[in-house]
Amino acid sequence: MQNILPKEFYEKHDTIALSKLLLGCTLVNDSLEGRTAGIIVETEG
Repeated sequence: MQNILPKEFYEKHDTIALSKLLLGCTLVNDSLEGRTAGIIVETEG
């Protein structure tokens, strides 16, 4: 598993740059029902 991106990562980039940097990243959500994950394959901007 890769590292969690720190809050500063999101704060130092504008929206368009951030969306390009997040392409290909895996978004993971842990909840009481279990873990779900997906790869970011497109953004709007």
